Amino acid sequence: MGRILGVILIILAIPFIFHEQIKGFIFERFNEKVIVAIENDHQQVEKNLLEKLYIKDEKSIKVSGIEGVLSIPSINLEEPIFQGASVENLKNGVALVDELESFNENNIAIAGHKMNAYGILFNRLHEVTVGDEISIKTNEKTLTFIVTKRFEVTPEEVSVLEETDEKTITLITCESYNWDTDKFEERMIIRGVAKEI
Repeated sequence: MGRILGVILIILAIPFIFHEQIKGFIFERFNEKVIVAIENDHQQVEKNLLEKLYIKDEKSIKVSGIEGVLSIPSINLEEPIFQGASVENLKNGVALVDELESFNENNIAIAGHKMNAYGILFNRLHEVTVGDEISIKTNEKTLTFIVTKRFEVTPEEVSVLEETDEKTITLITCESYNWDTDKFEERMIIRGVAKEI
């Protein structure tokens, strides 16, 4: 009886021990479902029970609200890009900062959360280096950028969102978490310029 109870306790402990790995796996599979739906012109993507639990959002995703797909091969990132950095959009992918922003802007600003599981959303953005490629794929075109800078700013420094002279991408995520204040004190910025074709 004691052995059976021990086995049951081990099985029940697995989700807690491997929580971050499971979360990463579920997010990755869900992103793949969303990207396939975009490619196949489906109208929406339903979340299964595990996806609702780990993404902490019960709503299905309307594919029509997705503007494109952000890809950074060096960190194995492929995320749907939503319009507007709302709480809901940032749970399900990355987002154009402004609700009115388009890929025609000279400075395309995209925000994403850092999550506490490896490889989710902008969790690995700190691994991106100068010279890496970033691409945005839409139904009409693919835009490719080469990373030229990475730096940190305070949350109040919004000049990184201003228009630039050349075609630019600006990726933004939280950085420098302060456990005393329970806040991120900086924003990490990855900036790239359009690749010449």
